[in-house]
Amino acid sequence: MNEKSIQIPAEGSIGIYLSDQDVAKTLSLSTAWVRKQRHLRNRGHSHVLSIDPVYIGSSPRYRYADFNEWLESL
Repeated sequence: MNEKSIQIPAEGSIGIYLSDQDVAKTLSLSTAWVRKQRHLRNRGHSHVLSIDPVYIGSSPRYRYADFNEWLESL
């Protein structure tokens, strides 16, 4: 198993969402970088992480499918 892989829940799960920490760990970057990218995107500034988060309460989460698609486009 690749050390950067994310543990995927079993089939039948309602949805698969990644936290800032999950995204950062997969990219070998800091959670601060992920948060900064989200804030830059929200303010219309130049950014690299071009995935819209889904907010669960006040917690931003990223859809696994969106993250995977973005990662493959790099």
